[in-house]
Amino acid sequence: RTGILGQSFPGEEQDLCRLVWSRLCKAEARSSPPPMIIHTSCKLKKLIEISVADAKSALQDALEERRQSIHVQIEGYVEEKRAVVPEHLSIVLYEVLTNAITATMEKHQPGSLPPVVVTIGNSPGVAIKISDKGGGIFSGYESKVWKFTWSQRSPGVNATR
Repeated sequence: RTGILGQSFPGEEQDLCRLVWSRLCKAEARSSPPPMIIHTSCKLKKLIEISVADAKSALQDALEERRQSIHVQIEGYVEEKRAVVPEHLSIVLYEVLTNAITATMEKHQPGSLPPVVVTIGNSPGVAIKISDKGGGIFSGYESKVWKFTWSQRSPGVNATR
């Protein structure tokens, strides 16, 4: 089996390719610029709001099961516009927001979830900070978080934060 660009991917990476492809198709259906095109004046807050909605939708069952809701607060330079490839940035935002919301749900009791805070910076490039109270990355795994398919929730990972 092959991935989006004709490359072969084992199971987990192939699933990830399907996820990326479906997110690109979703973005195209929303009348956003065509995939892989640089949007020269992208409203970062709007892109973050879309990614928050997508992350909450993906976690809807877990939120309902625990009878929880979580607030994602967007602050900072909320009117900032930057040149970005929206589909690429939305994939990164979705993944980090999903992790932040999940970690916050796992760390705190229902009804007492602190907000996840997304801060838009004012710099020449794109500066977006996502802060949560989820407890951080397991000790000893800091270097592995940059591997695209790795998760500290992977089977066999038994570490302490």
